[in-house]
Amino acid sequence: MSSETISCQDPSPLSPPVIRAVIDIGATSVRMAVAEIYPDKTWVIKDRLQQSLSLGRDTFTGGKIKFSTIETCVEVLRRFQKSLQENWAVTSTKAIRAVATSAVREAENREQFINRVKIATGIKVDIIDGAEVNRLTFLAVRPLIEKDKHLAKDYLLLLEVGGGNTEVMGLRDGQVDFAQTHRFGSFRVRETLEQYQEPGIQLEEVITQALSGTVRSIRECLIPGTPVRVLALGAEARFAAERLCRNWDGVSAAKLAVPRVAELAAKVLASPVEELVSRHHIALPEAETLGPTLLALVHLAGQLNLSTLYVGNQNLRGGLLAEFVGEEVWSDIFISHIIHSAKEVGRKYHYDKKHSKCVTAYVTQLFDALRQAHQLSQKDRTILEVAAILHDIGTFVSNRSHHKHSKYLMINSEIFGLNDTDLSMAGLIARYHRGADPKPTHSDYTRLPAKSRLVLIQLAAMLRLVEALDSSHEQRLGDLAFSLDAKTLVITTRYRGSLSSERATLETKGKMFTTVFGLFPSLRPAPK
Repeated sequence: MSSETISCQDPSPLSPPVIRAVIDIGATSVRMAVAEIYPDKTWVIKDRLQQSLSLGRDTFTGGKIKFSTIETCVEVLRRFQKSLQENWAVTSTKAIRAVATSAVREAENREQFINRVKIATGIKVDIIDGAEVNRLTFLAVRPLIEKDKHLAKDYLLLLEVGGGNTEVMGLRDGQVDFAQTHRFGSFRVRETLEQYQEPGIQLEEVITQALSGTVRSIRECLIPGTPVRVLALGAEARFAAERLCRNWDGVSAAKLAVPRVAELAAKVLASPVEELVSRHHIALPEAETLGPTLLALVHLAGQLNLSTLYVGNQNLRGGLLAEFVGEEVWSDIFISHIIHSAKEVGRKYHYDKKHSKCVTAYVTQLFDALRQAHQLSQKDRTILEVAAILHDIGTFVSNRSHHKHSKYLMINSEIFGLNDTDLSMAGLIARYHRGADPKPTHSDYTRLPAKSRLVLIQLAAMLRLVEALDSSHEQRLGDLAFSLDAKTLVITTRYRGSLSSERATLETKGKMFTTVFGLFPSLRPAPK
């Protein structure tokens, strides 16, 4: 176990700080950062603790976490708690946020692991998925991107090769285009090697084959001809930066020549694991993943025709601390990146951009006009907005039953900031923008908890209603105003032509809205 004191930001000397701790339970180690947090949203990291642990080896080779590994993790967390109590007078688990990633998430006995930790230490461990990992990573990296403007220019790929998964986030001019989670990691590579019986199988061959899908997926999201930079994150990338950039300050991004990283990877792979442990003072699980991860970074850089890699010192714990200092999860900035990412999915499926923009504007206006009636959250509004943007992408597959194809494509897409549950909700909202109302015979609908079904029918009713206002896809009505008058939803337009077509469509598609909200929609011309 090691510790160090690092100042991350300038503290505010006038405000009394509070102590908070964040814990990341990963594939090769358990890490904790202890910080003083000030009311002005600055913080100072006072201590870092780390203990190696082979969770990844257990899960990615055997499918479950061994009892002995669980007990070792419990002991590590107890020592972390003791340090918090003795050095920082922290006795409440409310001051601790602990998360676990793919090594726990994919374990068959993950619930046993979570329960054992809670019973033994009182610490609640949240298992986070790839979408949450990307969100927290973005919170951690955002200050670096805002400070180092050349990183945000053109395309920036945030890339972290972990023990189980590889997380990729694409930013264009500082906006998140896409976020992906790929089932490629150093422990999975090791498992693949062990499955092959032929002695001639090479590590580089396995990595090349395993990463082919990742590279193809990244390329599909990039605009041809746009310059690309890669900012590599993770302990292995930092290992390379510390050895190849002797004067790296650990704050700015280190710049590494890919051939030098390749040379380092070759040296690491040629060394016995035990030698890496003693020479570089790293733990055995980290030594096992070091070579394959560096080789994977070199391969990815080569496939993207890059001669340079950038390395950042940011990590998941930085994102967790950003939340502790008051970074609102569904802030305007965060939502803007979600919406931008959703539009990139729409572009991929050749959506009708003008119709999508029109329907999205109408439905968000309607949502805001009905706030007193529905009492829904900003997150619900964002999911509705995503559904509106993408409600017609199913036409990429077929015009027939395109609402069902839209649901399928959305559920199987990756949109920054939205997890699987969020995507399912957005997909179902899009599915019900036309066709049948939600029914007990619809399995995707009935699988939702009762509370989620209530949210769904309200959001779907709103989308179905406003879609009727631009069913021609011609944006004839222009800007609209929504207001409530007793039992009537008054929709006002400045369009002076005939409204008979829209009114007829509204009468049909507005029935679900009336059933849900008890309001009758009325389309009227604005007073002259």
